[in-house]
Amino acid sequence: MKPETRTKVKKTANKAVKTTAKAAEKTGNYISKNPKTVLYVGLGVLAIYVGYKVIKGINAVGDVFVDDTKEGGGDVGNVNNPSTVPSGATINSVQAHAIAANILSAVDGLGGLNEKEYKTVETALQGKTPRDFQLISEAFGHPKRSPVTGEQSFWFFGEKLNLMQWLNVEMNDNQKARLKAAAPLIF
Repeated sequence: MKPETRTKVKKTANKAVKTTAKAAEKTGNYISKNPKTVLYVGLGVLAIYVGYKVIKGINAVGDVFVDDTKEGGGDVGNVNNPSTVPSGATINSVQAHAIAANILSAVDGLGGLNEKEYKTVETALQGKTPRDFQLISEAFGHPKRSPVTGEQSFWFFGEKLNLMQWLNVEMNDNQKARLKAAAPLIF
């Protein structure tokens, strides 16, 4: 670096430090001379934040009492022509929703998947194409899963998971490996 450039950088840095120190001093003086004003402004900002959180919480509670027909294969989507098989798929929309509902029924239980539930999932996904899996995933939606019981949650707690997330949580490593072998085009 050139000596002139170093000098300019040092001058700029010193000026920035001095300006910042002056601003901090002025702020400190203002706070010490006007403590009530600063307190009121701080309380106002806190009240706005708390109000925002309360409204957001009330809206989240309202979501619990509204049924979402698109979750868990409950909505058959556009049924103008349900027998039409989309490009790249081997199943139609109605079949995708039926498969999604069967999978949700299998994964909706205490703990992980037992052998019977795993077989239901494997049979549902065996031989499916990536486009089929996309249709099934869309039909599955994002139902809430209870972190306590592992079942589908209709109440205040639970996180919304898509099909792949439900399968990852519910299946053990052996079941995941078996499913990869049964549905190699998907996994």
